[in-house]
Amino acid sequence: MSQPILSVRNVRKRFCRNLKRSLWYGISDIAGDLIGRPQQDLTLRRDEFLAVDDVSFDVYPGESVALIGRNGAGKSTLLKMVNGLFLPDAGEIQVNGRLAALIELGAGFNPVLSGRENIYVNAAVLGMTRREVDRRLEAIVEFAELSSFIDMPLKNYSSGMRVRLGFAVASQLEPDILLIDEVLAVGDAAFRAKCYRRLSELMEKGTAFVLVSHSHHTLLTVCQKGVAMERGRMFASGPVRETLESYESRLNASGSETISLPAHRQAVDGMPCQILDVFFRDEKGRVVETPSTGNCASFCVLARSPEPMDDVSLDVVIRSPGHGVANVLSVTAGQDEQRRSIPEGTFEYRLALNPVCLPPGQYTAKISLNRKPLHTLAIAEAISFNVSTGHPFGDSLFFNARDWEVVAA
Repeated sequence: MSQPILSVRNVRKRFCRNLKRSLWYGISDIAGDLIGRPQQDLTLRRDEFLAVDDVSFDVYPGESVALIGRNGAGKSTLLKMVNGLFLPDAGEIQVNGRLAALIELGAGFNPVLSGRENIYVNAAVLGMTRREVDRRLEAIVEFAELSSFIDMPLKNYSSGMRVRLGFAVASQLEPDILLIDEVLAVGDAAFRAKCYRRLSELMEKGTAFVLVSHSHHTLLTVCQKGVAMERGRMFASGPVRETLESYESRLNASGSETISLPAHRQAVDGMPCQILDVFFRDEKGRVVETPSTGNCASFCVLARSPEPMDDVSLDVVIRSPGHGVANVLSVTAGQDEQRRSIPEGTFEYRLALNPVCLPPGQYTAKISLNRKPLHTLAIAEAISFNVSTGHPFGDSLFFNARDWEVVAA
């Protein structure tokens, strides 16, 4: 086997939650280094925590590795150590080749300078020489699709134009290993497709990738290997599909309790109606802790109304941390022309999911009761729930009920 282009060995990094104490620890550590005091062990001092704790993995030429985990798991901190922005407190990182990072698009941009001038500034931040930029300037401008605006001050650019310019500069790097941290979630769909094509070209030339993304579809498409982290520690590694399955199983296990509205939602007070609870019922009407993929269940909202009302719609928006910022499911009784009357007192408004098409995983929901015209009766947000494993759904992003048949032609 060839030599790894990136080797991370038993890396640890600690931070302090208190700013003043952090400054004091930093001065103390620098003074110790200057006088030649032996390096301290990693015993955590007051207010310190390990953001990355004993992580090891290798990346080989042409290989792509996914860093998987929730927000705060330590993925970005690990990338910044690989990029040299942070020094590890313990362990070793070896990079055998030219490294580049797409961690923050547009680093070094100056709003007063023109787009052309900012190309040179941003390229210098990314480690490109002026000669390299001169040679690639035309390609950068063409990729960004900004030829008509390239000499206009950056302050007059839209946010989308800035993103295009930042990626256009970064995409001209041809490193041996490229670090990517969530930057592919920006821009419109056409530009994202263009970015993926450029990354595909780099991959074909042998560039290795370390990718951080909350889009599991992206990770499955781009990466061969995965490293899953939680609270700074690595708990799974190997083929990306197996690593993602371990990560999702861990999410389900850590959040399998019955959803309880007072503990899991942020309600908006001062509304005419009051949402009391949110739960699921199975096809026999029994309350269940978690619905399961491919089986029938009802999303139930227990609420109280001060009076009878007609034409009330239940609106449900469901999102998943594993599928980016898009809504996984967004449905309303009003759009389906199935508004319902509600009685005075306590009632239960049900959304029947026949079957549940959501894959296993963790989800959040925002619900509201609305009455025409645009009259909101009650809102509850950040309701957390889990979907457990039911029927197999393969590599799809959702489950679809299906039958198979062969008919003679």
